[in-house]
Amino acid sequence: MKSTKNKSMLSLLLAGMLLLCLQSAVFAAKAPATSPPVTPAAPAPQYVVPFEIREFTADSLGTTLVQKTRDSFTDDNRFRLSTSAANRVIIRLYTRGIPGKEIQTAYSFTVTFKLANNTEELFAGSTIGTCNLKEVPADAKGIVNMAWDQVNNYPKLFEAVTKK
Repeated sequence: MKSTKNKSMLSLLLAGMLLLCLQSAVFAAKAPATSPPVTPAAPAPQYVVPFEIREFTADSLGTTLVQKTRDSFTDDNRFRLSTSAANRVIIRLYTRGIPGKEIQTAYSFTVTFKLANNTEELFAGSTIGTCNLKEVPADAKGIVNMAWDQVNNYPKLFEAVTKK
């Protein structure tokens, strides 16, 4: 009985690691060596999504990723931080350090809708990835952009959270 339980646990761990490895390529883009050219400010979006970030981090690099992600959400004019809005999007960001030569963290984030007329949250999407210190800024922006894409996959829910 115990052997079957161990095999099941091992299979689950291997499947998780496989998914983690497959998703790591998503955020492999490196920041350019030179500073990017200054672009004009983007016009204000027609809709602004109220959001809340809930973090679950267990390592220093993960804490850095969470803070940079918060900053990226705050700097993005498509989102507005609001833990009190009746209708909002909740971003959960989980991190865990990866042992090895290079300091890395594995992360997962989920996007859910919290609507005033529903006691349950509605799942919009999730993804996983890994990053090192150099990749933190690009990964934080990637999380913001993927959150926007996931929210936009549900037009009626998007409309509900953007109504004033």
